[in-house]
Amino acid sequence: KAQIEALKKRAMTLKAKSDKVYDATRKAIKKMTEKELPKKKKNEKVSIVVPDGKKPGDDITFANPHVPGQKLRVKVPKNGAPGSKFVVSVPVPVKANTDIDNNKWPRLAQDLLDEFSHAYDDWCHAEAAWREMDPSSGVKFQLHRERMNKFDTLLPFFPKDLITPVDPGYLRKVVRRARQNKHKRSKTAHLPGSPEKEEPVKPPPVVKQQKPEVYEMALPTKGTKFSLVAAPESF
Repeated sequence: KAQIEALKKRAMTLKAKSDKVYDATRKAIKKMTEKELPKKKKNEKVSIVVPDGKKPGDDITFANPHVPGQKLRVKVPKNGAPGSKFVVSVPVPVKANTDIDNNKWPRLAQDLLDEFSHAYDDWCHAEAAWREMDPSSGVKFQLHRERMNKFDTLLPFFPKDLITPVDPGYLRKVVRRARQNKHKRSKTAHLPGSPEKEEPVKPPPVVKQQKPEVYEMALPTKGTKFSLVAAPESF
């Protein structure tokens, strides 16, 4: 029983950690911009000129400038007079490549998603361990199903109509990518010749130069023979 209580306590600790990382991940996802999570562009606004002979309520047929060959029809709005302009929305095709990941994940959001995945898996294993040892725990803990469903509650925080849709399978790919990037950064940091922190170069010590001693000697100005003069010992 003591072992079961220890395992249960560990599971509770890991659940609290998982919930904390989940909250940080949720906030990071909500901060992602439309540039990082681009949506499908379904409509574009265009300006229409009311032709001569048309009045409010009359139909106007015009060509969609974004879809060659497509003709659209719209009614002249109230107060529309020949020569005046009004704005309408027209459908546009999705130009982005849907075969690639158009979402641009910031490193913080990507790393938090990976951290949450790890934390949730740790809790699942701990929860399954104590429930398996305790027959009175009730329904058997479905370890595999719980791990597969860990991203389900994060999906509502992503915008709809993304060029690259977000589903549990996609989020698992993001986690794998985050782990691969961490592994690459770790290998690069340990490669020989990788930039290391340089020690500051200390300037050479300043050597004080001693002032030279000057000695005065009286020399004769004439003759070729001179008497010996004793020099000082330090000379």
